Amino acid sequence: TTPGPHPASPVWWGGNARNQHTARRVVTLGEGWISREAADYDEIAACIESIHAACEQYGRDPSTIGVRCSLTATADWNASTTLDELTDRAIARAQRLAAIGVTHFNVPLSYYGLDLESLGGLLKALRAA
Repeated sequence: TTPGPHPASPVWWGGNARNQHTARRVVTLGEGWISREAADYDEIAACIESIHAACEQYGRDPSTIGVRCSLTATADWNASTTLDELTDRAIARAQRLAAIGVTHFNVPLSYYGLDLESLGGLLKALRAA
């Protein structure tokens, strides 16, 4: 037998979406945008705002565009003294980013310095939030 047709793979664009050319590419050619690994909240928010402006310009519903960022450890996380405190701070950051339109998270596990069991608990808590 011959394999059937496969749907096209989604295209996600990276780059500085505050740049109108990148925002246009995301809106007219892609399914989503990927932030820089170490992007902070303000940078991500500005890029999402630029993508939404491009959506208006090119007639696309912003809710049809995925936004992915890395859930990296921030300075306040490094001050965490317990796993529960670290988890609470990760969840708070994820919720704050989701509120501005982030739809997908990359969790670079090596940043957290946790054993596998603790990492599993963190991921489970993030999924439940």
